[in-house]
Amino acid sequence: MISLILGVMGFAILLLAYILSLFAVIDQESFYFNALNFIGAVLLAYYVSRYGYLSITMLPAIWAIVAFCYMCSCLGKRKKK
Repeated sequence: MISLILGVMGFAILLLAYILSLFAVIDQESFYFNALNFIGAVLLAYYVSRYGYLSITMLPAIWAIVAFCYMCSCLGKRKKK
């Protein structure tokens, strides 16, 4: 039951990030957009991994890795300013 709640939360966070960027509330290249993507993808990857399907788990896992890398690059840009 807890994994289902985390999965739904992950999906909702990913959807929220998309909607906020669609309406130009946050920029797709911002730290916050990528933080939402990272958190949502990690939660969704956890939920999907509970079923043992590696191929389906890879999508949110890779999504989380890419978002994390971009978050780190955003932090690097902030420190240089």
